[in-house]
Amino acid sequence: MSRLEINTSDEWLIVFSPVDFDDIDKDSQGFAASWFTSKLLDKLVSAGYSTKTARGSRQTCHGWNGATNFFRTFLGPVGSISALTDNEKLEIFEIIDGTEKEMKTEWQDLYGGDDHFDYDEGGY
Repeated sequence: MSRLEINTSDEWLIVFSPVDFDDIDKDSQGFAASWFTSKLLDKLVSAGYSTKTARGSRQTCHGWNGATNFFRTFLGPVGSISALTDNEKLEIFEIIDGTEKEMKTEWQDLYGGDDHFDYDEGGY
């Protein structure tokens, strides 16, 4: 399988990526982005891809935007110097989408359910 590099900039994920953070409280978006990155890395490795986190300037928001010129294949939060097959691209997009859905479910369960503790309504 192809070698991949994944974005580690929470700012880039929240501002520029196709991953939707709008349903997550602004104060929690950075933590959610870090959670997303960690899960995405695990899922790509489990799928058999040789995957590492961004290095050098690509760790920053500006650096990941500039990485579009470095990578041969750029799939939002995932880049590769390899030419990926259409099937690999589809699989990676499905992994990204599945990780996004899992993140939203996790945050809904933690912060958006009926038993969500509202500090404005008399909590300690």
